[in-house]
Amino acid sequence: WRRYHDIHLITVLNFTPVPRTEYRIGVPFPGKYVQRMSSDDQRFGGSGYETARELQADLTGQHGMSQSLAIHLPPLAALVLQPVH
Repeated sequence: WRRYHDIHLITVLNFTPVPRTEYRIGVPFPGKYVQRMSSDDQRFGGSGYETARELQADLTGQHGMSQSLAIHLPPLAALVLQPVH
């Protein structure tokens, strides 16, 4: 999996006007993930809803994966996350 690790990105979309706190998503790799982009960032005209810049996957299975992240998902927004080795 190392070969694809650097180019792997996860996009999480929230099409509702309600922020989601501790929203859990399954991820394919254990370890740390960094946020590469939030469409809710004030630079893009968003509300600036606070999200974690770095997240640690834990061993809670979700969406058919062995590990997952608990994220703060802004309303009407997209987050792009990348695993870090």
